[in-house]
Amino acid sequence: MLPKIETPTFDFNIPSTGEIKRFRPFLVKEEKVLMLASEGGEYKDMISACEQVVSNCSLEELDVSKLTVFDLQHIFMRLKEKSTGETQDFTLICGGCKEQINYSLQLADVKVQGLDDIPDNIIKINDDVAIELQYPNARVIMESNEEDDTAIVKHCLVKVFDQEQVLQVKDESPEHIEEFVDSLPLDVFEKIQSFFSKMPRVEHLVEYKCHNEECGFENRISINGYEHFFG
Repeated sequence: MLPKIETPTFDFNIPSTGEIKRFRPFLVKEEKVLMLASEGGEYKDMISACEQVVSNCSLEELDVSKLTVFDLQHIFMRLKEKSTGETQDFTLICGGCKEQINYSLQLADVKVQGLDDIPDNIIKINDDVAIELQYPNARVIMESNEEDDTAIVKHCLVKVFDQEQVLQVKDESPEHIEEFVDSLPLDVFEKIQSFFSKMPRVEHLVEYKCHNEECGFENRISINGYEHFFG
């Protein structure tokens, strides 16, 4: 019988909750999943692959479908750092002369930004009614229609409060939720959009001056998202 290969374990935090969960690194089977998603180049496939890998590598009960976008990206980045090495090489394009520049990124530098500035998730509609919001998971973002500004809101409503009761939105029908969101005053909807626009994000800002002496363009590039880290 072939020997069983022991793998190391690591503890990572869930940024949105502060919980600590234990994981193992990628194995060959996870690398295959990532390679297939990378070759396809479809954003939906990358998200599905990321969810599958994080779920596979979790050594404790973890419902990846309930992780926020930045939770999932954070865990994936930490797993990649422990599994494939501490750096990843990129080819950056100068915004001035379009010359290619090789850049080696320290994966540890790709962190969750904005955790210290999370806005209140309770938004008052009027003196009698308020709502509670949550940040979306990756699948909600993936499946939402970009032309419908209310799509994400409908998925991220948690509770509606009035003077007499607290309503759990999950218990309401999709038709009633849509009707409620469509009836929101515009100033309230702007506050909701502001809440989402300030959602923490996993990224690293790269600043560099083009080494072409005839150019010298000062570049600022944000490295983020799933597609940057599948290659």
